[in-house]
Amino acid sequence: MNEVGEVLFLLVGKLLVGLLVVAWWAVLYPMFSLPVAAAVALGWWQGWPYGVAAGVAVVGCWVVWRVRWPVSFERWVTGRIRQRYWKWFRYSSRWIKVMAMNRLTAELDTKVITPYLFSARIGRVVDVLEVGLPYGQKVETWEARSEELRHSFRAVGVRVRHAVSGRVRLEVIHTDILRKPIPLPRTVVDARSVDLEAVPIGMTQLGNPWRVALLGTHVMVAGATGSGKGSVVWSVIAGLGPRIAEGSAVVFLLDPKAGVEFGAGMDWFDKFAYDNGKGALELLRETARVMIRRMNRMRRASRKLIPSVKEPLIVLIVDEFASLTEYFSDKRIRDEIQRLLGLILTMARAAGVVVIGCLQDPSKEVMRLRQLFPTRVGLRLSEATQVAMVFGPTGRDRGALCDLIPHTTPGVGYVQITPGVDTEAIGDNESEEQVAEIERVRAYYVTDDDIRWIMATYPRPRRYTGDQVPGGAAPVDLDEHLYPEGRDGKGKGYNE
Repeated sequence: MNEVGEVLFLLVGKLLVGLLVVAWWAVLYPMFSLPVAAAVALGWWQGWPYGVAAGVAVVGCWVVWRVRWPVSFERWVTGRIRQRYWKWFRYSSRWIKVMAMNRLTAELDTKVITPYLFSARIGRVVDVLEVGLPYGQKVETWEARSEELRHSFRAVGVRVRHAVSGRVRLEVIHTDILRKPIPLPRTVVDARSVDLEAVPIGMTQLGNPWRVALLGTHVMVAGATGSGKGSVVWSVIAGLGPRIAEGSAVVFLLDPKAGVEFGAGMDWFDKFAYDNGKGALELLRETARVMIRRMNRMRRASRKLIPSVKEPLIVLIVDEFASLTEYFSDKRIRDEIQRLLGLILTMARAAGVVVIGCLQDPSKEVMRLRQLFPTRVGLRLSEATQVAMVFGPTGRDRGALCDLIPHTTPGVGYVQITPGVDTEAIGDNESEEQVAEIERVRAYYVTDDDIRWIMATYPRPRRYTGDQVPGGAAPVDLDEHLYPEGRDGKGKGYNE
């Protein structure tokens, strides 16, 4: 009898639980429960034929709703059901196990404390989880487990974000929309519609446009051979096309690799140097002179230059940064180039001069100027240690898996943006990384035909020879800025 009683007790308990679940679902989905309850009540009151007729009418109404107003039906019916199902299937059903296996639980007086899943918003590309942190945990603990969580959730990636105090936000990407190349959109727009602080150059892993700021910042693009650095640069140029045609933006390009990568635009760029010797040195000198003239004028007028046809935005693109900073046999040229780059990167942002530096080998020697690039793009890299050279020591923990990007996806990478931070004042990696976010992105795929289209659609109005304002051609003593202590005690520059 005891065994029979236990069985009956369990059956009654499960029945009660089932009834509670049904009642809860009835509350969650009244658009189903109320019509069904009305049909059952009508059948009980007037007889089953009336109940069946009412049920058929209810189903017909649902079908009409689905066909006639699909957006509303998706919002109130299928979307809510899908949300509940995927939340349970992907997360709730395995939450305790996943937390324990990834060492994210805590123990207090022999009691296991599991992080609480407050909410899970299911999306077509990414799910957003709001999780409560047990006492003693911090967001960095979850960042260090992002790769393990990615495998646990069978996801494409997991991004860890700061939420309100005591909580962490997980963005679980379960659909990789960056697998296929993204063609360059050939949409002609007006120059005034080009926002220099949000130039579209590709797509993020969430399906949003990847926009890069070119006003008041510098951009570094690091990636191995064939990783898609050219696609990033040409996408930037395409985004600036209307401004270039108007004359409010100009491109200075320094391609030390004999001009092979960007030679197609040799006559289209305002200034083009394709060596790593005196040509490169002179281009950097000219850029520095323009910057200093602007700074001298701004000292009396404003703190930040607004690009115009008379004072255009200058985009200085350096295709192989390392060849300028490390691989010179002439130490005098190398020293002056390093000083010029340091001067430009430090002062040029406010003067409407932006540097886009590309490099293959982000070694410590090459990356001494890393702190001066607020925006950093890491494409496919050869080693995990190189990720740290680009994004800092916690770059991989924060989601930058550049060393795992396959060779078959050129243009895919990660971007770190340091918003609202004066990187010139940052003294260490840690303070910088606390405010920087990392996003997975893919640049547009730019073909040779696209390049010809860019140059044909946005012809350059005139070759830039200097700002068309009073003092736009004023003489500048570069040595005064490069060698304030005097060059070798003589105070003269290298002018051979």
